[in-house]
Amino acid sequence: MIPKKKIKLYSWKAPGGKPNFGDELGPEIIQNLFSYIEVVYEPDIRKADLLSVGSLLHILLDLEYNRPTKKVHIWGSGTIYPLQAEVGSIKETYPLHKFSELNFSKLKFHAVRGKLTQEDLKLPPLPLGDPGLLVNKIYQESPNKEDKIGIIPHFEEANHPFIQKLAADPRFKIIDVLRAPQTVITDITSCKLVFSSSLHGLIVADSFKIPNVHMNLSDRLVGGDFKFEDYYSAIGKEHKLADLDLMLNKDYQEQQITEYLPICGLEEKQEALLKAFPYRRTNYIYSLLAKLKIIS
Repeated sequence: MIPKKKIKLYSWKAPGGKPNFGDELGPEIIQNLFSYIEVVYEPDIRKADLLSVGSLLHILLDLEYNRPTKKVHIWGSGTIYPLQAEVGSIKETYPLHKFSELNFSKLKFHAVRGKLTQEDLKLPPLPLGDPGLLVNKIYQESPNKEDKIGIIPHFEEANHPFIQKLAADPRFKIIDVLRAPQTVITDITSCKLVFSSSLHGLIVADSFKIPNVHMNLSDRLVGGDFKFEDYYSAIGKEHKLADLDLMLNKDYQEQQITEYLPICGLEEKQEALLKAFPYRRTNYIYSLLAKLKIIS
Protein backbone atom coordinates (compact mmCIF):
# COMPACT_ATOMS: atom_id res chain seq x y z
CA MET A 1 0.00 0.00 0.00
CA ILE A 2 1.34 3.43 -0.95
CA PRO A 3 1.69 5.56 2.20
CA LYS A 4 -0.46 8.66 2.41
CA LYS A 5 1.10 12.07 1.96
CA LYS A 6 1.16 13.88 5.29
CA ILE A 7 0.14 17.53 5.09
CA LYS A 8 0.47 19.91 8.01
CA LEU A 9 -2.71 21.97 7.99
CA TYR A 10 -2.84 25.04 10.20
CA SER A 11 -5.51 24.54 12.83
CA TRP A 12 -7.16 27.44 14.66
CA LYS A 13 -9.20 26.62 17.76
CA ALA A 14 -11.88 28.61 19.53
CA PRO A 15 -11.13 29.81 23.08
CA GLY A 16 -10.91 26.84 25.40
CA GLY A 17 -9.86 24.56 22.56
CA LYS A 18 -13.44 23.79 21.51
CA PRO A 19 -14.00 22.78 17.87
CA ASN A 20 -15.59 25.58 15.85
CA PHE A 21 -17.32 23.81 12.99
CA GLY A 22 -16.26 26.39 10.38
CA ASP A 23 -12.60 25.94 11.21
CA GLU A 24 -13.01 22.16 11.31
CA LEU A 25 -14.42 22.07 7.78
CA GLY A 26 -11.01 22.39 6.12
CA PRO A 27 -9.50 19.16 7.43
CA GLU A 28 -12.83 17.34 7.05
CA ILE A 29 -13.15 18.34 3.39
CA ILE A 30 -9.54 17.52 2.52
CA GLN A 31 -9.53 14.19 4.34
CA ASN A 32 -12.82 13.09 2.77
CA LEU A 33 -12.15 14.20 -0.80
CA PHE A 34 -8.46 13.37 -1.16
CA SER A 35 -7.96 9.83 0.08
CA TYR A 36 -4.19 9.93 -0.49
CA ILE A 37 -3.78 12.82 1.99
CA GLU A 38 -3.31 12.44 5.73
CA VAL A 39 -4.08 15.72 7.47
CA VAL A 40 -1.83 16.54 10.41
CA TYR A 41 -3.09 19.36 12.61
CA GLU A 42 -0.44 22.08 13.00
CA PRO A 43 -1.08 24.72 15.69
CA ASP A 44 1.99 26.81 14.69
CA ILE A 45 1.17 28.68 11.49
CA ARG A 46 4.89 29.16 10.76
CA LYS A 47 5.31 25.41 10.37
CA ALA A 48 2.18 24.68 8.33
CA ASP A 49 2.22 23.34 4.77
CA LEU A 50 -1.30 24.50 3.98
CA LEU A 51 -3.93 27.08 4.93
CA SER A 52 -7.48 26.43 3.83
CA VAL A 53 -10.95 27.24 5.17
CA GLY A 54 -11.12 30.33 7.34
CA SER A 55 -10.00 33.93 7.77
CA LEU A 56 -6.35 33.12 8.32
CA LEU A 57 -4.18 35.17 5.99
CA HIS A 58 -3.90 38.17 8.30
CA ILE A 59 -2.27 35.85 10.85
CA LEU A 60 0.23 34.51 8.35
CA LEU A 61 1.05 37.97 7.01
CA ASP A 62 1.84 39.37 10.45
CA LEU A 63 5.51 38.79 9.76
CA GLU A 64 6.67 40.22 13.05
CA TYR A 65 5.31 37.15 14.80
CA ASN A 66 4.46 34.57 12.17
CA ARG A 67 7.19 34.61 9.56
CA PRO A 68 6.85 31.30 7.63
CA THR A 69 9.83 28.97 7.88
CA LYS A 70 8.98 27.17 4.61
CA LYS A 71 6.65 27.40 1.63
CA VAL A 72 2.98 27.65 2.62
CA HIS A 73 0.18 26.77 0.19
CA ILE A 74 -3.07 28.78 0.31
CA TRP A 75 -6.29 27.07 -0.81
CA GLY A 76 -9.44 29.12 -0.30
CA SER A 77 -8.47 31.12 2.76
CA GLY A 78 -9.08 34.84 3.17
CA THR A 79 -8.16 37.80 5.32
CA ILE A 80 -10.44 38.91 8.13
CA TYR A 81 -10.04 42.61 7.34
CA PRO A 82 -8.35 44.67 4.62
CA LEU A 83 -4.60 44.83 5.16
CA GLN A 84 -3.62 47.25 2.42
CA ALA A 85 -6.47 48.44 0.23
CA GLU A 86 -9.91 49.99 0.60
CA VAL A 87 -12.05 47.22 -0.84
CA GLY A 88 -15.78 46.60 -0.72
CA SER A 89 -17.56 48.84 1.78
CA ILE A 90 -14.71 48.57 4.28
CA LYS A 91 -12.92 51.92 4.35
CA GLU A 92 -10.64 51.27 7.31
CA THR A 93 -7.51 49.21 6.79
CA TYR A 94 -5.40 47.44 9.37
CA PRO A 95 -1.88 47.69 7.96
CA LEU A 96 0.45 45.29 9.69
CA HIS A 97 3.34 46.44 7.54
CA LYS A 98 3.96 48.45 4.42
CA PHE A 99 2.88 46.34 1.47
CA SER A 100 6.42 46.33 0.07
CA GLU A 101 7.58 44.62 3.25
CA LEU A 102 5.13 41.73 2.98
CA ASN A 103 7.13 38.64 2.15
CA PHE A 104 5.21 36.62 -0.44
CA SER A 105 8.23 34.54 -1.46
CA LYS A 106 7.18 31.63 0.74
CA LEU A 107 3.46 31.85 -0.07
CA LYS A 108 1.89 29.93 -2.95
CA PHE A 109 -1.68 31.06 -3.68
CA HIS A 110 -3.87 28.44 -5.42
CA ALA A 111 -7.29 29.92 -4.54
CA VAL A 112 -8.58 32.56 -2.13
CA ARG A 113 -12.00 33.10 -0.61
CA GLY A 114 -13.06 36.13 -2.63
CA LYS A 115 -12.32 39.13 -4.80
CA LEU A 116 -11.70 41.41 -1.82
CA THR A 117 -8.86 39.24 -0.53
CA GLN A 118 -7.51 38.98 -4.07
CA GLU A 119 -7.62 42.76 -4.59
CA ASP A 120 -6.28 43.57 -1.12
CA LEU A 121 -3.22 41.35 -1.59
CA LYS A 122 -2.80 42.39 -5.24
CA LEU A 123 -2.92 38.78 -6.43
CA PRO A 124 -3.22 37.75 -10.09
CA PRO A 125 -6.42 36.06 -11.36
CA LEU A 126 -6.98 32.74 -9.59
CA PRO A 127 -9.92 30.56 -8.50
CA LEU A 128 -12.19 32.20 -5.93
CA GLY A 129 -14.39 30.58 -3.32
CA ASP A 130 -14.43 29.09 0.15
CA PRO A 131 -13.77 25.32 0.09
CA GLY A 132 -16.70 25.05 2.49
CA LEU A 133 -18.85 25.17 -0.65
CA LEU A 134 -17.81 21.53 -1.20
CA VAL A 135 -19.63 20.24 1.89
CA ASN A 136 -22.63 18.99 -0.09
CA LYS A 137 -20.25 16.54 -1.79
CA ILE A 138 -19.14 14.84 1.42
CA TYR A 139 -22.08 15.19 3.82
CA GLN A 140 -25.66 14.05 3.52
CA GLU A 141 -28.61 16.36 4.07
CA SER A 142 -30.70 15.71 7.14
CA PRO A 143 -33.48 13.23 6.27
CA ASN A 144 -35.67 14.94 8.86
CA LYS A 145 -37.01 18.20 7.48
CA GLU A 146 -38.51 20.44 10.15
CA ASP A 147 -40.74 23.46 9.79
CA LYS A 148 -38.09 25.42 11.66
CA ILE A 149 -35.97 28.48 11.09
CA GLY A 150 -32.33 27.89 11.92
CA ILE A 151 -30.51 30.55 13.93
CA ILE A 152 -26.74 30.27 13.81
CA PRO A 153 -24.94 32.76 16.05
CA HIS A 154 -21.18 33.18 15.82
CA PHE A 155 -19.75 31.59 18.97
CA GLU A 156 -18.86 35.08 20.26
CA GLU A 157 -22.57 35.98 20.12
CA ALA A 158 -24.12 32.78 21.46
CA ASN A 159 -25.41 34.54 24.59
CA HIS A 160 -26.66 37.66 22.83
CA PRO A 161 -30.08 38.78 24.24
CA PHE A 162 -31.67 38.52 20.79
CA ILE A 163 -30.58 34.88 20.53
CA GLN A 164 -32.05 34.17 23.95
CA LYS A 165 -35.30 35.76 22.80
CA LEU A 166 -35.44 33.56 19.69
CA ALA A 167 -34.57 30.46 21.73
CA ALA A 168 -37.81 30.90 23.65
CA ASP A 169 -39.83 30.79 20.41
CA PRO A 170 -40.59 27.22 19.21
CA ARG A 171 -40.47 28.31 15.57
CA PHE A 172 -36.71 28.76 15.82
CA LYS A 173 -33.88 26.27 16.16
CA ILE A 174 -30.70 27.63 17.74
CA ILE A 175 -27.67 25.91 16.20
CA ASP A 176 -24.48 25.77 18.27
CA VAL A 177 -21.37 26.05 16.06
CA LEU A 178 -19.00 24.71 18.73
CA ARG A 179 -19.65 21.12 17.68
CA ALA A 180 -18.42 18.70 15.03
CA PRO A 181 -19.24 19.63 11.41
CA GLN A 182 -21.55 16.67 10.75
CA THR A 183 -23.76 17.56 13.72
CA VAL A 184 -24.00 21.23 12.74
CA ILE A 185 -24.63 20.43 9.08
CA THR A 186 -27.41 18.00 9.99
CA ASP A 187 -29.08 20.76 12.00
CA ILE A 188 -28.68 23.34 9.22
CA THR A 189 -30.10 21.09 6.52
CA SER A 190 -33.12 20.20 8.64
CA CYS A 191 -34.30 23.83 8.48
CA LYS A 192 -36.40 25.61 5.86
CA LEU A 193 -34.59 28.94 6.34
CA VAL A 194 -31.40 30.03 8.08
CA PHE A 195 -30.35 33.33 9.65
CA SER A 196 -26.66 33.28 10.56
CA SER A 197 -23.95 35.54 11.95
CA SER A 198 -21.50 32.69 11.35
CA LEU A 199 -20.03 32.90 7.84
CA HIS A 200 -19.81 29.14 7.47
CA GLY A 201 -23.41 28.77 8.54
CA LEU A 202 -24.26 30.73 5.38
CA ILE A 203 -21.75 28.85 3.23
CA VAL A 204 -23.07 25.45 4.26
CA ALA A 205 -26.65 26.59 3.67
CA ASP A 206 -25.67 27.85 0.20
CA SER A 207 -23.94 24.56 -0.61
CA PHE A 208 -27.18 22.69 0.16
CA LYS A 209 -29.40 25.41 -1.39
CA ILE A 210 -31.06 26.20 1.93
CA PRO A 211 -32.42 29.79 1.90
CA ASN A 212 -30.25 31.91 4.17
CA VAL A 213 -29.60 35.51 5.21
CA HIS A 214 -26.69 37.12 7.05
CA MET A 215 -27.75 38.23 10.54
CA ASN A 216 -25.62 41.03 12.00
CA LEU A 217 -26.07 41.00 15.77
CA SER A 218 -23.26 43.19 17.08
CA ASP A 219 -19.94 44.86 16.41
CA ARG A 220 -18.05 42.18 18.36
CA LEU A 221 -16.73 40.30 15.33
CA VAL A 222 -13.23 41.28 14.23
CA GLY A 223 -13.25 42.77 10.73
CA GLY A 224 -16.98 43.48 10.69
CA ASP A 225 -18.61 42.49 7.40
CA PHE A 226 -15.38 42.12 5.42
CA LYS A 227 -15.29 38.32 5.31
CA PHE A 228 -18.97 38.21 4.34
CA GLU A 229 -18.49 40.70 1.51
CA ASP A 230 -15.42 38.73 0.42
CA TYR A 231 -17.42 35.49 0.25
CA TYR A 232 -20.33 37.04 -1.64
CA SER A 233 -17.93 38.63 -4.14
CA ALA A 234 -16.80 35.12 -5.13
CA ILE A 235 -20.28 33.70 -5.67
CA GLY A 236 -21.74 36.71 -7.47
CA LYS A 237 -24.43 37.49 -4.91
CA GLU A 238 -25.38 40.72 -3.18
CA HIS A 239 -24.51 40.94 0.50
CA LYS A 240 -27.92 41.19 2.13
CA LEU A 241 -28.54 41.77 5.83
CA ALA A 242 -31.52 40.45 7.77
CA ASP A 243 -33.84 42.99 9.38
CA LEU A 244 -33.70 41.95 13.03
CA ASP A 245 -36.95 43.80 13.76
CA LEU A 246 -38.80 41.64 11.23
CA MET A 247 -37.22 38.24 11.80
CA LEU A 248 -40.13 37.07 13.96
CA ASN A 249 -42.63 38.11 11.29
CA LYS A 250 -44.02 35.17 9.31
CA ASP A 251 -44.49 37.18 6.10
CA TYR A 252 -40.90 38.40 6.27
CA GLN A 253 -39.67 34.85 6.76
CA GLU A 254 -41.63 33.61 3.77
CA GLN A 255 -40.30 36.50 1.70
CA GLN A 256 -36.70 35.42 2.43
CA ILE A 257 -37.49 31.88 1.31
CA THR A 258 -39.22 33.05 -1.87
CA GLU A 259 -36.51 35.54 -2.83
CA TYR A 260 -33.56 33.24 -2.17
CA LEU A 261 -31.48 32.44 -5.24
CA PRO A 262 -29.09 29.46 -5.16
CA ILE A 263 -25.52 30.10 -6.25
CA CYS A 264 -25.34 30.33 -10.03
CA GLY A 265 -22.70 27.94 -11.37
CA LEU A 266 -22.02 26.25 -8.03
CA GLU A 267 -20.63 23.10 -9.63
CA GLU A 268 -18.26 25.09 -11.85
CA LYS A 269 -16.96 26.86 -8.74
CA GLN A 270 -16.56 23.50 -6.96
CA GLU A 271 -14.70 22.10 -9.96
CA ALA A 272 -12.33 25.09 -10.03
CA LEU A 273 -11.57 24.66 -6.33
CA LEU A 274 -10.87 20.94 -6.72
CA LYS A 275 -8.60 21.51 -9.70
CA ALA A 276 -6.73 24.19 -7.72
CA PHE A 277 -5.96 21.90 -4.77
CA PRO A 278 -2.21 22.22 -4.14
CA TYR A 279 -1.55 18.48 -3.82
CA ARG A 280 -3.79 17.41 -6.68
CA ARG A 281 -3.14 14.33 -8.77
CA THR A 282 -4.55 14.94 -12.23
CA ASN A 283 -6.03 11.49 -12.89
CA TYR A 284 -7.44 11.37 -9.36
CA ILE A 285 -9.09 14.79 -9.76
CA TYR A 286 -10.88 13.80 -12.96
CA SER A 287 -12.04 10.53 -11.40
CA LEU A 288 -13.22 12.51 -8.38
CA LEU A 289 -15.14 14.98 -10.56
CA ALA A 290 -16.89 12.08 -12.28
CA LYS A 291 -17.64 10.37 -8.98
CA LEU A 292 -19.09 13.56 -7.49
CA LYS A 293 -21.02 14.22 -10.72
CA ILE A 294 -19.44 17.65 -11.07
CA ILE A 295 -19.23 19.17 -14.54
CA SER A 296 -15.85 18.60 -16.14
